[in-house]
Amino acid sequence: MKKKEKVLVTIIGIYFTLLIAILLMLFICIFTNTDSWLIFVYLFFIVFVVGYLVVTIIRINTYVYICEECHNAKKLSFIEGLFTTRGDNARIAKCPVCQKKQLMKRQCR
Repeated sequence: MKKKEKVLVTIIGIYFTLLIAILLMLFICIFTNTDSWLIFVYLFFIVFVVGYLVVTIIRINTYVYICEECHNAKKLSFIEGLFTTRGDNARIAKCPVCQKKQLMKRQCR
């Protein structure tokens, strides 16, 4: 595992840990009839959205995707990183050289 991948895995781990901690605080507030539960709902959604965007930015700067037909490497744009269909270590994307939409396997830069 390369250094960029280790950074990505660490950030994803921190992201999920933070989300779980916020959810636990939310359930504690709900079950103890505390009025501050709405703050944790807002905090959860803010952390969820911002964290997902940050992980996407890091992921598109860490990996390139290799076309199986022409073996061209493609870096995904931000929108492609958010919305392309994912597979196990691959994404369905259109190759800029051969113009085929196919499953492209990821490779660390």
